[in-house]
Amino acid sequence: MVRDVVVSTIVMRKPQKMPVCSRCGKCCLVQGSGFTMMPEDYGRWRSQGRYDILRYVWLCRVPGDCEGKWDVWIDWIDPETGENLKHCPFLTRFGRGKYACAIHDTKPQICEKFWCERAFGAGKRGVPFHGVNGLKKVFDQVVG
Repeated sequence: MVRDVVVSTIVMRKPQKMPVCSRCGKCCLVQGSGFTMMPEDYGRWRSQGRYDILRYVWLCRVPGDCEGKWDVWIDWIDPETGENLKHCPFLTRFGRGKYACAIHDTKPQICEKFWCERAFGAGKRGVPFHGVNGLKKVFDQVVG
């Protein structure tokens, strides 16, 4: 009961600091093809003429091909083999253990909104921070 009250208080409070990205690249390396683009991303890249991006995109319009879960499924593929990529093709390494997004100016919406637990000062790098569940993890680590 007390734990739920504290967690709900944390949820309602406005964050004091913005999350900080360490540029470790784990989100793009660990999540890999798990990050699915939105139809809006696909449309934006078409209107921008970003064929350098579109060549890596697999677009599923047939429900049977999408395992019946999605109306549209857009994922990263190897343009040569058609196989799913293990990580984002636009992740570029610079320096020791630091990464950057080569398409930052037009990256997928899900990437814009993604923050890992470590960015909030708790948990692991590359593990998505999910609202209340993420806050419960922070609470458990702090209060214990």
